[in-house]
Amino acid sequence: MSVSLYVFPACGDESTPFDRTIVQQAFGSLIADPSDDHWEIVTLDGEFTGVGILIGLEPKITGFSVDHPPGFKEFPEFWDALIEVLQRTPAGMLWPCDARSNYCVANAAAAAVIPADFVESFGPPYVVSSVADIEAAMIETNF
Repeated sequence: MSVSLYVFPACGDESTPFDRTIVQQAFGSLIADPSDDHWEIVTLDGEFTGVGILIGLEPKITGFSVDHPPGFKEFPEFWDALIEVLQRTPAGMLWPCDARSNYCVANAAAAAVIPADFVESFGPPYVVSSVADIEAAMIETNF
């Protein structure tokens, strides 16, 4: 995929940062160099994938972006790590698409704090509990 995904607090502001270590733990050995603020993502065999994660160096972060996310079937470990982040943090994920709803959350607490103006702009979020749910939402929105 030649687009970007954006993960940020569902409340829509920077008042709810989350631990960078949660993201680092989820992606684990898929990160070539976790000490950097731009992670090159590698396969379980250590091969570079062309996927990058831009993430702050601070212990608490207000989100990150994913450049060139892989296909669901070609690199399921990536998507497993991403759903883990969404489940363990107050964050949601935004993706570009033709449809109005292009945002998902995997944490009930995150869904509860989405601002009304955000819902007015983007529509209600998809509430996902699995990678298959994310894939279905993205397909539904012509991603």
